[in-house]
Amino acid sequence: MSKAARQSLIRQLLDRGPIASQDELARALDHAGFAATQATISRDLRELGAVKTAEGYALSSLTMPGARRVAREPKLDHVMTIATSGSFVVLRTPPGMAQPTAIDVETSTLKGVVGTIAGDDTVFVAAPDAKGARALAKKLGTLRDKSGQHPARRKNA
Repeated sequence: MSKAARQSLIRQLLDRGPIASQDELARALDHAGFAATQATISRDLRELGAVKTAEGYALSSLTMPGARRVAREPKLDHVMTIATSGSFVVLRTPPGMAQPTAIDVETSTLKGVVGTIAGDDTVFVAAPDAKGARALAKKLGTLRDKSGQHPARRKNA
């Protein structure tokens, strides 16, 4: 039950898809014969470059070279507002959801994303120019509205 073997198993589990919580990961490890404390699991996740997303813990293609990048649209059902300002799209989320949202946008198949900056409840999505930002905001709004969770509340700044 070496650290390398435990982390290898964690990587395999995360390769299958997001894991909702550290408790769920602890149960999966225990089932495979690896007893680990929450502190150990937290440290392993950090060392592996795993990130907490809206769907749970996952390997990030931004932090893990060679991590599998899944072709998908970003999950935006928790985005409350979408606005543009110059070459930026500004996404407002509930507190604590900005960083998972930024990771989801950056690791998606969405075209026109140069990069993201996330705080606690706000994400700045950089586009190549103002026209690109308006197009990206429209696409993000369509994806968010498709989830059926929030009415369209886009505004241009």
